[in-house]
Amino acid sequence: MKIEIGSILKKFRKKHKVNQADLAKYLLISRPTYLRYEQNTIEIPLSKLFEVAKFYNVDIIDLIRLIEMEKSKKDVNFAPFNEQVLIFSAQAI
Repeated sequence: MKIEIGSILKKFRKKHKVNQADLAKYLLISRPTYLRYEQNTIEIPLSKLFEVAKFYNVDIIDLIRLIEMEKSKKDVNFAPFNEQVLIFSAQAI
């Protein structure tokens, strides 16, 4: 599964009340390029991810942890668990 870093970037930006143009200027990129990072239409280079972490004054490891947490939320699949419960329930009858 593709890790959607863009959603994390957008959450950070909105939480800190920063607009795309200001962040793009800090990163020395165009606003449309930054928008594409948030939309996950292009991948953000690792060097820019380091700069984003610096901009928000967070450790890059913490930023990566947030990205991984976001990914794990989307990877949760309860179907196998539900099937096991149904099988267990049927055996108990």
